[in-house]
Amino acid sequence: MSQTEKDYKKVVKRGGLIYVHDFLPGIFRKKCGKGFAYYWPNGKLVKDTPTKKRIKNLRIPPAYDNVWVCTFENGHIQAIGYDKKQRKQYQYHPKWREYRQEINYQRMIDFGQTLGLIRRIVDKDIKSEGLSKKKVLAAIVRVLDMTLIRVGNEKYAKENGSYGLTTIQKNHVHVENKKSGVFNFEFFGKSHKYNNIKIRNKKLYQIIQNCMELGGYELFQFLDHHEKIHDITSDDVNNYLEEISGGQFSAKDFRTWWGTVFTLIALEKFGPGSSKKEVKQSVLKAIRFTSKKLHNTPSVCRKFYIYPGILESFEEGKLSEIIQEFKNEKPNEELSHEEWWTLQFLKKKL
Repeated sequence: MSQTEKDYKKVVKRGGLIYVHDFLPGIFRKKCGKGFAYYWPNGKLVKDTPTKKRIKNLRIPPAYDNVWVCTFENGHIQAIGYDKKQRKQYQYHPKWREYRQEINYQRMIDFGQTLGLIRRIVDKDIKSEGLSKKKVLAAIVRVLDMTLIRVGNEKYAKENGSYGLTTIQKNHVHVENKKSGVFNFEFFGKSHKYNNIKIRNKKLYQIIQNCMELGGYELFQFLDHHEKIHDITSDDVNNYLEEISGGQFSAKDFRTWWGTVFTLIALEKFGPGSSKKEVKQSVLKAIRFTSKKLHNTPSVCRKFYIYPGILESFEEGKLSEIIQEFKNEKPNEELSHEEWWTLQFLKKKL
């Protein structure tokens, strides 16, 4: 069991919820006239009013297949179904969504404290000889840290034409300046959003060039001891991150971390407003700034990638005052000043 799952179970228990899985017996539904009928695991029709009301309030889309509904009203997962593209969709208990965000923000402190170690190991692995799996994975993590491009997977690339780091192709790479190591990634990412991202890094450029010389369409590939070519998968990236971080973190943690760091950078730049209207405008501009960096919508960024306490402190006129407390402290050499401020802010508020 992962540390994250252990944390989830602790919080679920504290909140009076039950941690469940869909391999447990659940309520299932069948087409009935113009609607649906729901049945208990033993095949009996669901008739009691509280359960029927709970299912109705879940508003499970009619198009979902293989619907599973939790038999417990306090299960952390309330329903699961498969959409038209056969993607697994979850509907959670409202309390669970709240607790999960709390855990994610707590994890940011651990991530910030481990990020220096991750970067040191990545630096070492990038300098290793040849084009080993470890070296290419280190290059991917460095690009992830610099650009926040999603990791991606084969299914989305094939079905949607949307790409990420592990599925990005050689024709998505455009060299701008060989001598300075400047190149661009130009591709369509999640939700078919156009990405054009410039990178200036000589070591990365050399690895990219070596990968370009290998056969196949995918960019990031490695050579084993027998000089055989292999692709890199999203699981490879997350397994590498778990290994070098002590088994705690995944690629998504970089986006959660940087979401709050970018917001702090923007808010510090805008400074405390002279009116409520000005403060509100600064908050909205900071969220938009972060959303562009993460290639997300502002609403998704605010909900999932920005620690709410940083916005609240700014709105209360206290953010600069809090940051001033540790602005003169010497940051970890692998963290920027803004990252150090974010880490100390989170420690103080969480």
